[in-house]
Amino acid sequence: MIKDKIQLILFYFLLQFCVFHLMLNSQVIIDSSYFPMQIGNQWTLQNSVSHTLQIETVVDTQRIEGNLYFRFDHFRDNSQAFLRMSENQVFRYTDTSEVLWYDFSADTGASWMVPTPDGGSEWEVYLLGKTDTIEVPLGVFTNCYHFYFSGIADYEWEEWFAPGIGIVERRLHGFAYFEWRLSDVIITSVNETKSDQFKSFFLYQNYPNPFNPTTNIEFSIPKSEFVTLKIYNILGEEVATLVSGRLTAGQYKYDWNTSSLASGVYLYRIQAGDYVETKKMVLMK
Repeated sequence: MIKDKIQLILFYFLLQFCVFHLMLNSQVIIDSSYFPMQIGNQWTLQNSVSHTLQIETVVDTQRIEGNLYFRFDHFRDNSQAFLRMSENQVFRYTDTSEVLWYDFSADTGASWMVPTPDGGSEWEVYLLGKTDTIEVPLGVFTNCYHFYFSGIADYEWEEWFAPGIGIVERRLHGFAYFEWRLSDVIITSVNETKSDQFKSFFLYQNYPNPFNPTTNIEFSIPKSEFVTLKIYNILGEEVATLVSGRLTAGQYKYDWNTSSLASGVYLYRIQAGDYVETKKMVLMK
């Protein structure tokens, strides 16, 4: 009888331990992301030879052909990039269409073709590993994904991503060898979803931009407010009013036709309650 009770108690504690272990592992899987995207995220990578810095920042969002992309400044080779994640795959918008850039759901050894941003040639991307250990100035990171972009002479890339952090090391194999290693990072959010953008006031960058003669301006508001959306020229003169009235919570998109206006920089300004935001756009005829 006593032996049965002891066995029952031991079984109970073993069961509790297993449940806790499963919850802990599940939490890690849910909360970690190999490519966290949210405005304000910033990665500082230091060149191991020259000690110069490569600072990659998520600065804005833009809706392109119905998809919400995060705009990266100084992405990889100091270019601007529009990226989004869907089901552990990272897509990049290049020129007129999007391509699969990183695939965190692929099997080790898998490969796929990626055009360069200018469309002039292609890389073949290989997923070389998922469990690499990388030591950088910020620390030691395990279970890193290892990608290799091959096929362009003097312009091949090798990159490692750590869970919950993103890029931790980057190498350029070209006419000279360059290596950047993570020295500082700012992660404001992990596994950011599109719906989170609609929980607050938000004015998107117009699309297309530059444009001629029509562009789309989109914004979201989390509650009913009196909203004005106005367009100004560079001198601050009002040239159009797209919205002036009370709107309910939601996401809105308006087309602006500029057939009668000259080329130049224009400003669009939204005011919704206490929220005020202004962005620039360029009309090119």
